[in-house]
Amino acid sequence: TNAGGHFASEMKFAGYDQIIIEGKAEKPSVISIEDEHVDILDAGDVWGKTVFQTDENIKKKHGERTQTLICGPAAEKGVLYAGLFANQVRAASRTGMGTVMASKNIKAVAVKGTGAIQVANPDRFEKLVLEIEEEIRQHEQYPGRRLMGTTRILMMANKAGFLPTRNYTQGVFEDAYMVSGEKLAAEYNVKTRGCFACTIPCSRIYTVKEGKYKGFHGEGPEYESLGSFTSRIGNSDIELALKANDLCNQLGIDILSTVGCIGWAMELYEK
Repeated sequence: TNAGGHFASEMKFAGYDQIIIEGKAEKPSVISIEDEHVDILDAGDVWGKTVFQTDENIKKKHGERTQTLICGPAAEKGVLYAGLFANQVRAASRTGMGTVMASKNIKAVAVKGTGAIQVANPDRFEKLVLEIEEEIRQHEQYPGRRLMGTTRILMMANKAGFLPTRNYTQGVFEDAYMVSGEKLAAEYNVKTRGCFACTIPCSRIYTVKEGKYKGFHGEGPEYESLGSFTSRIGNSDIELALKANDLCNQLGIDILSTVGCIGWAMELYEK
């Protein structure tokens, strides 16, 4: 499984290509890595805490630049589709890796590096990077992807007739625009951000300005998260979908598997 964000680059700056965790800690622990210094620290104060709470706790102790990979309370309870979360919302969760890490009594890996990457031929590298960046920015889909990220796929999928709807029993959702990336961009998104060194900073920060969830804010969601909590279960309330997406991130569970369970239960109940 994989996730974006800044964890991998920080790991490289600390001098590592891979981190392999063998065996099981005697008690809940956090693996702290600062360059060549590696410590196994007590995690009693964050065991049972959400992904966000754990991230905030670690950064208070080790500094804001520290990058984290965290499993949430769902992983601790053995939920088989619990993931690992970087930068709070960057989820590597399709294969239950959070549950594996929690089974080893590891709540999080925290990394901070002060190293650098040496490029063999800086001039050639810079030239190639600039050429690729220009090609990306000239692409016809760049403006839309920059503004809406992967959520722009929802309306495209609906138009083509393959938007997962009502547990895959249909391919078109009658309220697609009401839960679309276009709707998010027009009424909820307030700024964008990107993963490390990305030329398409497509992640979005949103805020709900009125109603039941007034003041609620967060990052994302991606297309599959947005579509899962809307069309896939027949839900036309985009703010409810944003709240549900946030809860999954906080608890550290995979959204596709979570909605798979919900949609399956709904269809069974209906039949």
